[in-house]
Amino acid sequence: MLSTTLITALILGLSHLTTSIALPSTSTPSTSFLINHVASDYFPNSKTDLSVFDVDVRYVDYSPVTESWLTTLNPH
Repeated sequence: MLSTTLITALILGLSHLTTSIALPSTSTPSTSFLINHVASDYFPNSKTDLSVFDVDVRYVDYSPVTESWLTTLNPH
């Protein structure tokens, strides 16, 4: 009876322990892009020239063909 109680208490005690498993590091793709918005799109009723706030899109570590294709998708 004592051994059964002891085993039960041990199992219940272990069930409340928090565990964590270290995940292996995953590599992130080296290609990325930075999107910069055109200010006049966000403030269409502005009375002043907002072109000083215009920004562009930059593509990082893409092949020249892919970068060219992505550039043609830019509506501005």
